[in-house]
Amino acid sequence: MSIKIVKEETILSGFLKVIKAEVEHTLPDGRVVTYPRSKVEREDAVGVVIENVDKGTLLFVRQHRYPVGSKIDPMILEIVAGRVEEGQSTITTAIRETEEEIGYLPEEKDVTLLTSYFTSPGYSSERITLYHAKISDSQKVSAGGGLLTENEFIIIEEYTYDGVTEMLSQGVFQDGKTQMALFMFFAARTLI
Repeated sequence: MSIKIVKEETILSGFLKVIKAEVEHTLPDGRVVTYPRSKVEREDAVGVVIENVDKGTLLFVRQHRYPVGSKIDPMILEIVAGRVEEGQSTITTAIRETEEEIGYLPEEKDVTLLTSYFTSPGYSSERITLYHAKISDSQKVSAGGGLLTENEFIIIEEYTYDGVTEMLSQGVFQDGKTQMALFMFFAARTLI
């Protein structure tokens, strides 16, 4: 069995890039099937569970997410997250986004990998790498709130561990990366 991309064409280019392809698939019995596929070409991203070890709390960002506004309140509560810039590692991105969005500058030694996954491999190339970052009050370097140049207007919120587990059970977190990161964070805490 083999799969070959016969042709690709960019049909949309901008914040999102959409590519249409013709795929040639040779089946185990030797038959060849050709079919169309499309994908959204996206940069990889990171998400970070921020734990303030001085207070025993987790920090989140609340920001407007236009795509979900027709279904729910678009002011979504999420973990810190952002796109990986060209030439930048995921851990460097995690540290940069933590500083930009919540104003804390974690040390690389305090940022640990939770997991990495494709958000929706049926149509998107985006891979998200999730981290857990431990910070302390002394690492606060700015007000945070995001970058105006990226049209980020972020509200920072802080909750206890028990508060977050209750919020998880009540379905407060509507963002998949946030749910996955929190489940992995709490699972790791029970294993220690």
